[in-house]
Amino acid sequence: MEMPAFGGGPAARAVSAQTSAEKTRIISGAARLLALDGRDKGKSIPLVKSETVIDNPGKSPARIYRTNDGYVLNAQIGPGEPRLNDRPVPEGGQLLAKGDVVEVAGTKYQFLQ
Repeated sequence: MEMPAFGGGPAARAVSAQTSAEKTRIISGAARLLALDGRDKGKSIPLVKSETVIDNPGKSPARIYRTNDGYVLNAQIGPGEPRLNDRPVPEGGQLLAKGDVVEVAGTKYQFLQ
């Protein structure tokens, strides 16, 4: 009786399928920004990196950092700055909460978690 090669049997396929499903859950479970209007309306930006930069041409970009406490929006203060819930981003940044609206370069994004 000949034994199948290691890693080639049904058990190996089952493990790799399970691993793929786990990876899918991790990605889909990440927080994201959903563009509500502007040039990117309907676009979803997953926040899977430790830092996500949203460009603000000619001005300060918005930076969202993933921390142990959640997601922190940070922006430099000045003309044309990114805004959070229609107000300037506080110095040192602000922890985002579900439903917060971030405005950058004329586009409003809703934070979803």
